[in-house]
Amino acid sequence: MGSSGRVQAAVLRLTNPLGAGLGAGTLPGRAARELAQATRAGQDTVHFGPLGARRDFVDARDVARATVYALTSDLSGVVNMGSGQARPVRDLVDGLVTLTGFRGQLLEDAPGSPRSGDVPYQRADISRLRDSGFTLRHNFHDSLDSLLCGLEPTEARSPVPG
Repeated sequence: MGSSGRVQAAVLRLTNPLGAGLGAGTLPGRAARELAQATRAGQDTVHFGPLGARRDFVDARDVARATVYALTSDLSGVVNMGSGQARPVRDLVDGLVTLTGFRGQLLEDAPGSPRSGDVPYQRADISRLRDSGFTLRHNFHDSLDSLLCGLEPTEARSPVPG
C-alpha cells in the first residue's frame, strides 16, 4: 500500500495463450490433438471451422513470466499481455501440420465458434509492457512445439518423416 493509502495493482489483459497444457476445449489444444491423432492413424482429412480470423497468440511461458513481472515491478492499471502481432489462425494449424507430419487435407467445413466469429481480428498493444522493460522470450514456433510436446504420451506427435 502506498503512502496515499491506495493499493498499487496491475491487471494483465491476456490475449490467446499458446503452449503446453492447453486443453481440448481450446482451438490450439484441439488442433494439436486431432492432427497428432490423424497422423498416427493415417487419416486423410481433418475438419476445422473457418481459420481466417486473426489472433494475437502469446507463449504461455511468457504469460507466466509477465505475471511475476507485474507482481514485482511498478506496473499499475490495465496492461495488455500478448505478442503484439495478429496472425491468421490458419498459421497455427499449418504450423501444427508441419510439426506433426500430417499429410492429409485440412477442410474448413465444420461449424465455427460463434464467439470467435464475432471477432475477426485481435491484436494487443503491448507497448506499456514492453516500455516497462519486459521482453518476450518465445516466438510462435517455440509455442507450437511446446504445445505438441505437452500432449500426453498417447496424444504425442508422430516423428516427421525425414
